[in-house]
Amino acid sequence: MVLDMLILALLFTLMGVGFGIITGLIPGIHVNTVALLLMVSAPLSIGFASHVSEMMSVPSEYAVFLISCLIVANLITHTFLDFIPSALFGAPDEDMSLSVLPAHRMVLEGRGMDAIRLSAGGSIRAVLMALLLLFPAFLFFGPAGGYLFLRPYTAYILILIVSVLIIGEYKKGRMFPVYAAAIFLLSGIFGWVVLTGNLFGGEPLIAEPMRESAPLFSGLTGLFGLASLLQSLGVAGLKPGDERDRKVEKSMLKSSLIGTLAGALVGWFPGVTSASATVLASDISRKTDGEDFIVSMSAVNTSNAFFVILALFVIGKARSGAIGVVKALTMPGMWTGSGAPPAFLFLLLFSGVVAGAFAYPLTLLFGSFFLRRMERWDYSRLNGYILLFVLSLILILAGPVGLFVASIAAMMGLIPPLSGVSRVHLMGFLLLPTILYFI
Repeated sequence: MVLDMLILALLFTLMGVGFGIITGLIPGIHVNTVALLLMVSAPLSIGFASHVSEMMSVPSEYAVFLISCLIVANLITHTFLDFIPSALFGAPDEDMSLSVLPAHRMVLEGRGMDAIRLSAGGSIRAVLMALLLLFPAFLFFGPAGGYLFLRPYTAYILILIVSVLIIGEYKKGRMFPVYAAAIFLLSGIFGWVVLTGNLFGGEPLIAEPMRESAPLFSGLTGLFGLASLLQSLGVAGLKPGDERDRKVEKSMLKSSLIGTLAGALVGWFPGVTSASATVLASDISRKTDGEDFIVSMSAVNTSNAFFVILALFVIGKARSGAIGVVKALTMPGMWTGSGAPPAFLFLLLFSGVVAGAFAYPLTLLFGSFFLRRMERWDYSRLNGYILLFVLSLILILAGPVGLFVASIAAMMGLIPPLSGVSRVHLMGFLLLPTILYFI
């Protein structure tokens, strides 16, 4: 039966990869949305999985584990492919919001494929590195009590990171740290109002599963996506891409490792997102822009997906919406270290690795496909169409309130390039509420 179960897990993993292509390439459709829809339609989804299981002579009670494999494969695939709309169209989700500026610049320079290779390379290396780090992370956060020890200090760690990033602007001039601090506080206060003000509580939404993520979606899309699109409206066209093999892997190993380590921290603490971990990775690598930043950011995103799976079994907490659905469906037991790791954990990791193996070439394939077509079009006009599409998407998924929030955020998103500081300080939108939460 073990072989039959692995075959079924592979089948549902491939289905999850298919869902990951959809959620990764279409802005506004998130992994959590698909997971919630699977849970809401549990009689149908689990019924289908049960029917397929019985065809393979596997007991129907294993159906929930197969649906979990689908969700995990969707999650991992999404972390690879969601870079493409961020880089090419300036429409990021919360995990890829920081990628817009360096990736957009590379696209305009005719190096869009390089950016996609860097992102895919960072993600696939994160898969391998995360596997190597899973057991040490289990020992540290579980039996050694690292989770309980570090959690009270999270706010202070984040304050230190923010302080170093702001002080780092001093190399540009005496007043630049002041500008950076002002932008951080402005975006942070704005984030606090949007994320805790219950602005969407009474707002009727067409896509009801989006209610929980509507504040993040509208805020971050405005700060990074709409602002970048507005800046790109005056660009006449793209430079033709150079398909020669460039030396883009010079420091990919180091940046991937830094991103993987930073992503490993995200899965254990509430309120600390992949975007927050990207700030940590960029600070350690001393890169808030450019190629190393893209690699680290992608590694953070993919690494985080593996470590939230481990956190579910070690501390019993679901640190993402998708893993929350897995927990609700399966109620997995804890792994305390006194016995062998749960077989279900191995099954989920199997799905994650297989999904990563498929997602890497798919990212290169779809990235090349979109880039070839974009080079034939007027980039400014294309960005205008995409701007209208993103505005329509915000209106549909987040309602009029979301459109209002995104419009204000877009105006804020133009301040860093106009003042000459890094756009990374706009992550105050997430970091300041996170710091206040822990304090």
